[in-house]
Formats: sequence, C-alpha cells, structure tokens
Amino acid sequence: MLRYGPLKKASLHSRVCADATFASNDDMSPQLNFTALLFDRKDRCHVLTFANENALSVVRSIKSGEVYAFADAFDEAYSLKHDVDRAYDKPLRLMMLTDSTQMFVAITSASHTTKKRLMIDVASERTRYPTLVSSSRSTTFQTA
Repeated sequence: MLRYGPLKKASLHSRVCADATFASNDDMSPQLNFTALLFDRKDRCHVLTFANENALSVVRSIKSGEVYAFADAFDEAYSLKHDVDRAYDKPLRLMMLTDSTQMFVAITSASHTTKKRLMIDVASERTRYPTLVSSSRSTTFQTA
C-alpha cells in the first residue's frame, strides 16, 4: 500500500520523466513510458500519473520513439500543471526529464524560443496524427 504524506504548497513543482524503447514489441512499435510526479522542496513526492503503452505506429529510429514518448509526457504534464495551477491558484513549475541525449541536444541547442516551441508543437502533432486520421478523414486543420 502506498502512503502519501502532505506536501508543502509553497514549494510544489512537477517532474515528468519520459522514455521509449525502440522496436521492443513483436510488431516493431516502440514502447512509450512516462511518470509524472509532484514534489516539494524536501523532495517528498506524490505520483500523479504514469503510462507504459505501445505506440500506434512503427518508428524508423530511436529518436522518433523518444519524440513520441516526450510529446505524450508533455501533453499529460501540461494538463496536470493546468489543473494544479487552478486548484492552488498558484503557478506550478514544470520540469521535463529525458534519458535521451539526442532529445536533450535537439531541444536545448535551438537558438530561439520560437524554434523550441515549434519543435514541441511538431512533436505533439506527430503524436496526435494517428488518432486524428482514424477519427475523421474530412477534418480541417487550422494553425494558430
């Protein structure tokens, strides 16, 4: 049985760890994993959510599997951050973690904030694409 002690509201922050395994399933699809945790300044934590699932499509490289996992983790983490922000009426700091050096270099080497934002948007759209295509072939996409 898990027991969660109280956390200090003043120092709450979220850490999300994302990982993927390349072609580890019989159908050559990657296994996507992430864990979202809520921490306080003393590093006490609560598990908010986690996932361990097969990707919907086959990927051709390790990096693309990592992008799928990171985008999936970011989507979930941002939703949780929004909920906690509203519940405590205080902004929550979000920390994304990955064990992929390729992902880290790709995100941190971008020279402009807009370039980083574009990379995150592209990654999230790649994750959403299989479900959008299967739900409706006549969907009109609009950019923000």
